[in-house]
Amino acid sequence: MKNKDSGEVVNVSEHNFDSEREFLEISLDGELEKGARYTVKLDFEASLDYPLRGFFASGYTNGDGERT
Repeated sequence: MKNKDSGEVVNVSEHNFDSEREFLEISLDGELEKGARYTVKLDFEASLDYPLRGFFASGYTNGDGERT
């Protein structure tokens, strides 16, 4: 994962696939800078169609009630 502005790299320390929710969970070696833009690169191969399976944009609400 790379900060698009500063070029700083934050390494992925672990990744797991939650098959029940079909989520890829990524753990990092460091913290991300709030408000910064990052690039994530990964290999992915699947159909992008309905029903929504595969890779698509999503968000969540964190513990502070902030939508991401």
